[in-house]
Amino acid sequence: MRAITLHQPWASLWLTDAKIHETRTWPTRHRGSLAVHAGLRPMREREISHSLHCLCQDYLGPNYLKNLVTGAVVGVVELIDCVSSNGFVPDPHDLLCGDFSPNRWLWRRGKFVRFETPIDYRGRQGLWTFAATDIHW
Repeated sequence: MRAITLHQPWASLWLTDAKIHETRTWPTRHRGSLAVHAGLRPMREREISHSLHCLCQDYLGPNYLKNLVTGAVVGVVELIDCVSSNGFVPDPHDLLCGDFSPNRWLWRRGKFVRFETPIDYRGRQGLWTFAATDIHW
């Protein structure tokens, strides 16, 4: 299965209704299942805007900063499209969860599942292969 590593809280947010798109500087042709790995270093509280902090509290819980899992695969999304950000108008919640500047790429997810028990795993940059033969969703 293909996978991508994201900083927290974005990894966890992509497994909620708040974040529909992962924004990147590069496009992907990949479609289908994509494991979401939470990188080792989460964002620090001072790096998170007040609006994003409030959104995280709503979707991830009031103590989300203490409870975010890192260094593990936290779920799977179905990647259904990849489009340019040029001219795209995001949903207000989605806007808080990504960089929708011109000339970026929006990786749109469809269904998603958040694992009750994250799988400890070492992440990588870019798209990488996650050896997950026992994950069926």
